[in-house]
Amino acid sequence: MLKMTEYNKKERFLIVLDSFVNIEYKYKREIFDQYKGKTFLEELATGDIFKKVLSEEKYLSLLKEVNKNYEEKVFSNLEKEKVLPITIESPLYPEELKEVPCPPLVLYAKGNTDLLKNEKFSIIGSRKSSPFAVKKAVEFAEEISAAGFTIVTGIAPTVEENLLAFGIKSGNIITVIASGFNEVYPKNHQTLLNKVAENG
Repeated sequence: MLKMTEYNKKERFLIVLDSFVNIEYKYKREIFDQYKGKTFLEELATGDIFKKVLSEEKYLSLLKEVNKNYEEKVFSNLEKEKVLPITIESPLYPEELKEVPCPPLVLYAKGNTDLLKNEKFSIIGSRKSSPFAVKKAVEFAEEISAAGFTIVTGIAPTVEENLLAFGIKSGNIITVIASGFNEVYPKNHQTLLNKVAENG
């Protein structure tokens, strides 16, 4: 697990910026694109970037929320949850993900992050896939994995949960959770997710 001191100033700024769920992605992107090399607290105090992008109300709200210990608290919470933030500036960040229109500024990972460097192949399925479709998806994943690809999937019922069950055995699986680690959906897949974090 990387410590706060192991991130450069720009990455720390980005991780702190991304911690504010009430700021839309497009505004975070604008703020980050204008980053001038200071700490988050320094940038916020001068207000140059933030005032250009955010409404006065949103800016003043941030000023109230952020104190000198805020950055340390963000990193402490991530470390406590054993979550590794991987910024778009990190060599671990998948290059192919940067090609999408709105790439996440930070990925939050658990488990074997070396898998992010591998060639990846994504397989997804309907939540109500037939047993035949599930069987074929798993067979396909076995062949693709044997050919050296890491399987990327979600955590939905039928196809995806069966792919995860296969991937846990091989250790060659990445699951993407849109809702975050504390809001797993469906909830009964929490145990499955924990197993992926241990071996994927």
